[in-house]
Amino acid sequence: FAQKNKAVVSTQSTGLMKFMEEKNNDIMNFNNQLANLQMNLEQAQSSAVKWESVWTHIKNTAARQTLLLGRIKMATHNLFMLINKQMKTKAEPSESTEQQLQKIQIYIKDLTEIIQETAERSRAEDEIIANRSQHANTPYKKVSITKFLPAFLHRKTKQWYQRRVRASKI
Repeated sequence: FAQKNKAVVSTQSTGLMKFMEEKNNDIMNFNNQLANLQMNLEQAQSSAVKWESVWTHIKNTAARQTLLLGRIKMATHNLFMLINKQMKTKAEPSESTEQQLQKIQIYIKDLTEIIQETAERSRAEDEIIANRSQHANTPYKKVSITKFLPAFLHRKTKQWYQRRVRASKI
């Protein structure tokens, strides 16, 4: 009977050892899986931090660009209103920034032409005065053109602006 018990104990002991070895293997496999999952979690968290940083940068850049665009639109509108005030015309409130920029461009081109024309006239007048002074012994008094320039510029720019408006409506 003792020997039979020994055999049963030995068999159960072997079975227990086998069972414990299997369970230890299972525990090691679960620990390996847990370590792999932990590593994947850390990588995902690291990647999330990186992409959150990128997203924050994108939002900040977009905010700066929006602010800059707003400033440009305000500056364009202010310049447009100054031109309309100079031209003594009414601004249409429905005009887009692009339309305002087109009118500003036309005004600047026209103003440049006027300034060039005025400079050419001034040089021509200077030459005439110089020629007359050389032929006559009495020097001519030169009148400053800047005294008459604002009214002249206003009249000329208004005429050219009206021509452009009429041409654009055709």
